Amino acid sequence: MKTTLFASLALALTASLSAQEEATATKKVLRMTFIPDQNIQALEKVAAKISAYLKDATGMEVKYEKASDYTACVNGLAANKLDLVWFGGVTLMLPRKSGHPTRSREAPEG
Repeated sequence: MKTTLFASLALALTASLSAQEEATATKKVLRMTFIPDQNIQALEKVAAKISAYLKDATGMEVKYEKASDYTACVNGLAANKLDLVWFGGVTLMLPRKSGHPTRSREAPEG
C-alpha cells in the first residue's frame, strides 16, 4: 500500500513537472509542497523520497516547503513561490470539471 502510494505521488509529481518544464528550466531549485496531513512525519518521509527522485530525474535541487494549510498551497503556487504542489485527487478533478486542462498519470499496477 505504501509503495503504491509513493509510486502514485512520484508519478503525479513527475507529470506535473513536465507541465512546468519550460518555466523551471532556468531555475536551480524546484520548490514543492503537499497539502498538510495529520501524520506530519509520514508526509515528510514521503517528501524526502520524492525530493530525491525528482533531483535524480531533473538534476535540480528540490526544496520541500511545509505548508500550513490548503490555502497556503494555493496561494504559494499562485504567487510563484512554489513550483509543484500535491493537492490530491479531489483538487485534480475540480479544474477538469471547469474545462481547464490538467495532467496526471496513474501508477502502473504491480
